[in-house]
Amino acid sequence: MTGHFTSSTTDLLGVELHADITKDKTTSQATTTLWYDATMKQTLSASALISWPGWPKFSQQVVKVATTDGLDAKKAAAALQQPQAPYGTGPALSFDSKGDMLVRFPAGAVDKVQRTVVIDSKTVAPMLSELGQKALGASLHPTPFTGTPSANVAWFTKLKTSPKPADSPNTKPLPGESGATSTGKPSHPSTAVGVDCIVNECVALTYDDGPADTTAKIAKSLSSAKATATFFQLGTNVDAHPDTTKLLAGSGFEVGSHSMSNQTLTELGPKGRTSEITDAATALSKLTGRPTMLFRPPYGTHNERVDDTMAQHGLAMVNWTADSNDWRDHDAATITKTVTQYATTYTQPIIVLRDTYASTADATSGLIEALRKEGMTLVTVSELTVNTGGLDAGKVYCRGTAVNQSGSGCATS
Repeated sequence: MTGHFTSSTTDLLGVELHADITKDKTTSQATTTLWYDATMKQTLSASALISWPGWPKFSQQVVKVATTDGLDAKKAAAALQQPQAPYGTGPALSFDSKGDMLVRFPAGAVDKVQRTVVIDSKTVAPMLSELGQKALGASLHPTPFTGTPSANVAWFTKLKTSPKPADSPNTKPLPGESGATSTGKPSHPSTAVGVDCIVNECVALTYDDGPADTTAKIAKSLSSAKATATFFQLGTNVDAHPDTTKLLAGSGFEVGSHSMSNQTLTELGPKGRTSEITDAATALSKLTGRPTMLFRPPYGTHNERVDDTMAQHGLAMVNWTADSNDWRDHDAATITKTVTQYATTYTQPIIVLRDTYASTADATSGLIEALRKEGMTLVTVSELTVNTGGLDAGKVYCRGTAVNQSGSGCATS
């Protein structure tokens, strides 16, 4: 996968990602575009560029041009209602140097290869949302992106009770936009990036204290089931098992820090606290090739001094909604039963396990099966939060950001 920036202004950043996917010795392509608006502090998928009232006409126009280009009209219409690649067959949307919109269908959506349908600038202009208009300007006349918003727009207000699918901001018009449609069909697709964890029942499995000899088995079981998880690793164990850390990061799992040596941060002085935090993050970053952004405090313990240090180093803290108790119950069936019960009880839960126990590794395949049987979608911690604001450095989270935080070490507010 490769990527580049396509658009930028003070408030807006457009990113285009290209994936080369090899299957049965054949390589195909898929393109995804993501749009970050600093005024909303939110990343949105490509469909956000088109207004709710404008989507039916936009869809009709894309199908019309696709048919003229010799593509299957029914396939084009169906793909337009899907999430964009890699989660679905929906197209990426961006602008060329003339202001025409590029509608890029991934390979397999309307043809064996990736195909691009072009909608001219005059036709697409009336269909753009306010975000789409900003993206057009940022594409034609880019200026430096600062990330400092020129205004603050309320994207989503956290809910005190369990949200329902209709509460998802990704299925509603953007702030300030009318929701009326011209014909009622086709409806505007979700603006969510990947899995919308208000619409879907999500759970984030997290593994502490590794990497260990048993970690690779957990990773293999997750990969075989096309499931994912987040691993919070100790720096001392990262040093002892560097290849395992590389395996996790290279396999697409989310990797965060669990400190250097599992000391209680609130009992350390400034130098010791900083060293426990930064040494582990540096060790991880060297192996994964990316900044370390998530941190699980040992024993879930933190205070204002810890929070301030985390903020200074750009780390968000992740505790948990429920403990699997796999440290006590060294039995795969018991672990599966406990985790499944918690996952189906809480809203957007983060559940802690430990990848240092053979029984936890043994439970992985059955646990995935049990969760999916209950209709649960397995996501990483970041995926749990990305469509409702994401995570802020220096703050601690115990579940998804659609609801007020409560759990181990998290204040309800």
